[in-house]
Amino acid sequence: MSIQSEINRISGNIDAAFSAIEAQGTPVPEGSNSNDLAALIAQAGDLSERAVLLEPQNVFNGGEDLNDFKMCGNWLCTNDVIATSLKNCPEGLTDVASGIGGFQLRVLATTNSVKVQELIPFSGQRWHRYYNGDTWSEWTKDYNAADTIPITNGGTGARNAAAARANIGACSLDDVYPVGSIYFAYNHTSPASIFGGSWTRISSRFLYGVTASQTIGSTGGEAEHLLTSAEMPSHSHTFTGTATSAGAHTHTVSGTAASAGSHNHSVPNTSNGINGSAVRAESWANASDSGRTLSTGLAGVHTHDVSGTATSKGAHTHTVTGNIGNAGSDAAHNNMPPYINVSIWRRTG
Repeated sequence: MSIQSEINRISGNIDAAFSAIEAQGTPVPEGSNSNDLAALIAQAGDLSERAVLLEPQNVFNGGEDLNDFKMCGNWLCTNDVIATSLKNCPEGLTDVASGIGGFQLRVLATTNSVKVQELIPFSGQRWHRYYNGDTWSEWTKDYNAADTIPITNGGTGARNAAAARANIGACSLDDVYPVGSIYFAYNHTSPASIFGGSWTRISSRFLYGVTASQTIGSTGGEAEHLLTSAEMPSHSHTFTGTATSAGAHTHTVSGTAASAGSHNHSVPNTSNGINGSAVRAESWANASDSGRTLSTGLAGVHTHDVSGTATSKGAHTHTVTGNIGNAGSDAAHNNMPPYINVSIWRRTG
């Protein structure tokens, strides 16, 4: 069946025609009208067996087996009597058939062998099942307009917004943001102008989750930090060096001995002579004078010149040690993790 014949069949229902074209995979631009149909039909090409036909092609007469419906298309069950006569309907559907008012059966194809049946009662339910080329799966209920989720299970207990509001009541600010709550925003608008209540902006602070033993509202940390000596890792700086060798050499020594003032020198007179020699002082030739001391005459205040050459130590070097200079400027370092700016507010009343 072609797109054109499908459009002819739906007798000028433009919206249905657009839906058929979109079901074929061709988008319909917003604002399209009947004048655009020809171009869209040409773009869409032919409908295949996988197309969803928008209006029922046939009606059930009663007694049919839904397992036999594997060709793509739509079938209409017009009343509850026929619905209760059909075979392999969803379990539970016939129990309430007197209230469904009939249903529509759609058969779709996902591949040449895999089919999908959608059963849509007029009462607002929806069921589906799959055929894999061999057997049908069990029916699955997707939706039931009559179903509600009780409030005790986290639902509203209602099928429409008005009934839901009546069941659960209007939420108050205390229900959503009790005093002490934190509010984040990607703007500078105070939540007081949105929700009411009193709010305090939290500025230049990150939030930190505390343990139960820590005080709520206490602050700490710093945006910049200057390391102390105690915070620096333990370390040392080694400095050693060697003076350049000058080779084997000597050092000349010269100078003047310091003056000792006016003085004389004593010479001992012993029976053995001076320093073991046989010389004896003439004035003490008698042996009985042994043990007396001779003194030289005074020479007045004077000094003695000293000169000579220090003994060579051969080729050698000298070790040099000392302290290296200081480095750094004592500036604080940035202590911030990566961040993005947002507004943070705390409700205070």
